[in-house]
Amino acid sequence: MSGNGAQVTYKKQPGTLRLTATTLEWAPQQQSPSRSASASLSLPTTALSALFASKPGGPRVMLKVVLAAANDSHSFTFVSPTDALRDRDWFKDHLSQRIAANRERDAQQASVQAQAAVAPAPPAAAPAPQSNPSSTSATQATTFRLRKLVLQADPSLLQLHRDLVLTGEITEAEFWAGRQDLVDAVAAEQGLVKGKSGEMVDPKTVTGQNGEVTVKITPALIREIFEEFPVVLRAYNDNVPDPLDEAQFWTRYFQSKLFNRNRTTNRAAVDAIKDDPIFDKYLGEEDDDIEPKHMPDHEIYRLLDLAATQEDQHEITNQPRDFTMKPGGQRASLPLMRRFNEHSERLLNQALSSCLHFIRPTRARAQDRRYYNEIELSDLVQPGTHEDRIALTLSDRAGAAANAATAGAGGAQDGDGGAGGGGGENSLQKQFEKAERVRRVVRGVADEWEGRLAEFEVDSAAIRDSMRDMTNSLVEHVERTRKTAGLPRAHHTAVSSLSTTTFEFLRHFWSSLLPPKPTDTSPFALAPPKERAQRVEKFKGYLEKSRERVERTMDEARKEGGDEVGRRVEAALKPVREAIDAALEMYAQRMGTGTASAAARARPSAAAAAAAATRIAT
Repeated sequence: MSGNGAQVTYKKQPGTLRLTATTLEWAPQQQSPSRSASASLSLPTTALSALFASKPGGPRVMLKVVLAAANDSHSFTFVSPTDALRDRDWFKDHLSQRIAANRERDAQQASVQAQAAVAPAPPAAAPAPQSNPSSTSATQATTFRLRKLVLQADPSLLQLHRDLVLTGEITEAEFWAGRQDLVDAVAAEQGLVKGKSGEMVDPKTVTGQNGEVTVKITPALIREIFEEFPVVLRAYNDNVPDPLDEAQFWTRYFQSKLFNRNRTTNRAAVDAIKDDPIFDKYLGEEDDDIEPKHMPDHEIYRLLDLAATQEDQHEITNQPRDFTMKPGGQRASLPLMRRFNEHSERLLNQALSSCLHFIRPTRARAQDRRYYNEIELSDLVQPGTHEDRIALTLSDRAGAAANAATAGAGGAQDGDGGAGGGGGENSLQKQFEKAERVRRVVRGVADEWEGRLAEFEVDSAAIRDSMRDMTNSLVEHVERTRKTAGLPRAHHTAVSSLSTTTFEFLRHFWSSLLPPKPTDTSPFALAPPKERAQRVEKFKGYLEKSRERVERTMDEARKEGGDEVGRRVEAALKPVREAIDAALEMYAQRMGTGTASAAARARPSAAAAAAAATRIAT
């Protein structure tokens, strides 16, 4: 869309449509659209309540806006020869955000008024603190942003929002009632702070043709090197700026043995690196002894200490210590292994330092732990010690014992019979006869076999027919098993849209009809009974219309796609129809108007309807 607006026609008169921060303006071509004073039509965006757009691929690209107060509507036709659809989508997206914000504002005002109406008056009039408008608007903006992220992450929920909210069938607050967990999940995800990377510091060096080593140094890399290797920080403080400046320090460091020792990959031989009188002073000895140099300064839980050598057989005086946990098969690998362990411990300590409830156990607390309580298996404890277990009782213990004894005696008799002389001989005779029959069949096949494979010919027409049949079978299998369930795209879209909208109506119907949960503090759960009854009546009417849509969709499928498509659509909409009938039957029972005709309308059985109602209610 151009900066001067979009080319549209309003009441068959060409003009320009513009969207400002507060208004939607249209000006005819004879006037200048750059001034709001000259606009022939100016609609405040805070008064917009609904938005409608023409179907994609239609003859005209239209957009219709509806005002809430005056119940007035205005239609615009986009006539740009190249950008009509793009202009319409731009206005549609931006106006949808304004309308959603308006509905959220109206819903919050209505809930506040409802709570104020049912709240008891205080005994003494006290000045109530005034809410800050800026904080309220900021909260609304945050809520709107989080809801937008939820819709963007779920295309099906976004389509449901367009079908119900933007068309004005339900309000924004009703749509998000019961979906606060989705908004909270997105808010928690947005509030996550990225932690430090677990990758060890290992600067990548590039060696040129002339042997020069090039390393890209950044302030972040320098900070990571100082945190990972305190000895480098000590060398930096001792030698910069005298006798080395910063550039000379890093150049000599990346060519020294100290840098090579700190590397985790591409470690060169020590003899291949020349000596450096400055950095060689900070080398120290390799940490390749059996006991590491940097021992932990805190007590380690014994059951988690892999370096522990004590065993439970401490009461045996001659029991030697277990040295199976000797670190490293090669002594040269010990320094690198311990560097990885220290790096992991450093990351863990940084993560635990941000946990307010973490307290590192002291030596006294660690030694006071009862280790046998930790390794005790609860399943091996005597049943009498657990009061929460329920003992199963048999109504006829004597009969059960007699049946078990009879079954055991029968098995013993069978075993005796099988072990007897007559039974064993019969079994061997049967096995011999079976083997003889197999040998006769094999000899007959070998006698009748004629080795004429060279004369075997395959009919090409038969091969083509077989391949065609297999291909058609695969195509039919794919059509049956793909996501559309063998339905044409138009019918699949209609079934999906009808199912999602109907289940949304059912969700609101049951949430208004059934008592709310004790933990539910949403405005709709705290609404007075009269308002809840009105919502039940409202969504009961929506369900009746949905049932008519179900019947109409099945009839259209039979007419357009035949009996096969009709059966598939009917099978897909059967759970929807059962849920609607169960909800309407429950409504009739609650209102005392249940009749035989209402029961006859319910096609499934009463048990199926009750099961569907339970599924929707939960």
